[in-house]
Amino acid sequence: MARMQQLVRGELPDPAVIEALVVDHDLSRLNAGQRVSFYRELCSQLGLNWAAKPFGYLRLNNKLTLYALKNCADQLRQKHSISIEIVARQTLEDAKGGSIYVVSARATTPGGRTDEDDGAVAVSGLSGERYCNALLKATTKAKRRVTLSLCGLGGMMDETEVASVSGARVVAMRDDGEPASAPRPRLAVNHRRLESAADTAPAVLSVSAIEAATVAMRSATTRAEAQRAYDPLRGGTRKGEAAQAAWSQFSAAAKDAAARIGGAS
Repeated sequence: MARMQQLVRGELPDPAVIEALVVDHDLSRLNAGQRVSFYRELCSQLGLNWAAKPFGYLRLNNKLTLYALKNCADQLRQKHSISIEIVARQTLEDAKGGSIYVVSARATTPGGRTDEDDGAVAVSGLSGERYCNALLKATTKAKRRVTLSLCGLGGMMDETEVASVSGARVVAMRDDGEPASAPRPRLAVNHRRLESAADTAPAVLSVSAIEAATVAMRSATTRAEAQRAYDPLRGGTRKGEAAQAAWSQFSAAAKDAAARIGGAS
């Protein structure tokens, strides 16, 4: 956490912002780049692959915070070799006479560290498949909650809990840290560089690699996407009629992309 404070402090000297982040876990006062840096630093400290998106963004009580997705608990269990044991299942009565199904799970590491946590769901009035799904959800909740708790994330909400929290709203974010609804920045298009993809001699390439690049090039809507489509082919050679035919298709797609993206900009 100290490193994350330094990371944010270096870009935003306002102590109130640091306090909002560290104390309240409120990411709303960070800019897009700082949110991405914070997200990746948190993943790094936990040993998680950030590209697999272990966390999502959630707005609750006017704060933007992170919550754990399924992939988070899965990665943590694998990284720490955590074993899960269901130690109890019971149906309790709530204050209004309704039925609550509770599952208790115990997590254990190879080093002997243990923790326990519960997963609970309301089952009053449920029957058939809905009732069965509720029982499964309680088990999933218990397993994920105890995994997060054992790994120091007990205060973080899991995605199985989000729907039941009043006022909680999932916020879709792009990889650049901006909300999915925000307009994408306009990118300058280097027409000559894009068109050169059709004429540059590529590498010793398989037909499948060229075909995959062609599909990516046809769907490219920005210069960056077009460049990513071309990069795997850079510096290679083509052998055989099938590869030459595939390359012709890619060349046409690259030229179309240059014209299409140029027109859009």
